[in-house]
Amino acid sequence: MNPLKNLLLKNKSFISNTYQLENGDTFISINSGHKFLSRNDKKKVKYILCDASEADSECLIKIPRLNENFIKWVDEIYNTKHKKFENFFVTGTNGKTSAVHFLSEIFKKNNLAYASMGTLGSFLEENEIEGQKLTTENPLFIRKFLKKVQNHTKHVFFEASSIGINQKRLDGLEIKHVGFTSFAEDHLDYHQTTANYLSSKLELLSNRSLETLAFNQDMSITKEIKQNANARSIFSISSSNKKAEIYYEILDIDENGWIRFDTFTPWGQFSSNVRLWVDYNVLNLLISLPYYYYCFGEIKSFFRKIENILLPNGRFEVLNFKTKHKKVIIDFAHTPEAMEKLLSQLSINYKEKIYLVFGCGGDRDKGKRRKMGAIAEKYATKIFLTSDNSRSESPDEIIDMIAAGIKDKLKIQINIDREKAIQLAINSMNQDNVLVVAGRGHENFQIEQGNRLKFSDREIVKKCLA
Repeated sequence: MNPLKNLLLKNKSFISNTYQLENGDTFISINSGHKFLSRNDKKKVKYILCDASEADSECLIKIPRLNENFIKWVDEIYNTKHKKFENFFVTGTNGKTSAVHFLSEIFKKNNLAYASMGTLGSFLEENEIEGQKLTTENPLFIRKFLKKVQNHTKHVFFEASSIGINQKRLDGLEIKHVGFTSFAEDHLDYHQTTANYLSSKLELLSNRSLETLAFNQDMSITKEIKQNANARSIFSISSSNKKAEIYYEILDIDENGWIRFDTFTPWGQFSSNVRLWVDYNVLNLLISLPYYYYCFGEIKSFFRKIENILLPNGRFEVLNFKTKHKKVIIDFAHTPEAMEKLLSQLSINYKEKIYLVFGCGGDRDKGKRRKMGAIAEKYATKIFLTSDNSRSESPDEIIDMIAAGIKDKLKIQINIDREKAIQLAINSMNQDNVLVVAGRGHENFQIEQGNRLKFSDREIVKKCLA
């Protein structure tokens, strides 16, 4: 018997996060989530459901074993047909958003229906249909989304974060196809150790229903991946090992971002020329290749449609102001690995000409700050340190931690006001320089001292160069 059925109001849904609340909704208190409801939130909801073992108020509707059964009950009510879906999950420290975006572009150009969930939002093809805030959303959010798309497509692409995996947000979904893009130290504020972080990633690969796994063989964790993977078909992807199932060779990268490369696969050899700007985007493009072949039995249409694909917003987004003779690149790089890859690639054409604006997030892994400072010094001629989601921490203290990794203090200029730091950097550069504004990418807000403030690196750059 499903104890939730009689509580679902017509045209309303079950909700477990307050930012999704609408008047008349039913709030499911997962692990005592009701304790975080504001007075205004409580006015909106019709019912608050709580596991009987956690109920601490007479106004709550107490349901035995709610925490362990709510996903199954909601699936029944929403009539979620999980077996229908051919889901593709992308995990990795970096590259998840780009991989999902590239696959979406290829589906779009081939007139194939698809849906996607990740950092950029939840979409049915190009139409955003949910206000997603987490890279990997909670189970109720996902089911509300699947309810809306299941009559339109069976192909859904998910970004799978380590925290989302660890918190079981993907439980109950059909996990048949996975891509693993990269691995480096990250999220240690949550996972505490790199071993715990890796363990969360590997958990996704151990699913016994896994049909295909594609992974970057140039990572240092190939052995761990092979030991933990349960996929029926495993495809290694490499630019250095010709024996990989999918091997690609970069032939040329020109100053306008066009990359010529050859790809050698079990299904044939292909030559491509794609404007991806940086070599690691080729891996992010190819990571979905086995999934595409599984779905359609061929990959010629995959390669036919990649030449004119676009990068996602905020991922090596080039703003070229010809009238000002200045080039600015907006990028989401906010980990040491991402920063290293981005700047090392740029240094090929802009050695000793890179200007860099960045900061580090507060209330997050403090260990990466000094490392990112050292990487910045290695590649950048001038470094403009500023705020970046300081949250509850002092921006000055975060900047001091970054600066501790930079030996040549003469390279550093500091301005906590991010807009002023960007303006200062733009005013300092000449036409031979390239400016990188890193860490924020597509995001249009900043969180400073608990306040969520409207802010877009892209719009600030455009304003400064207007």
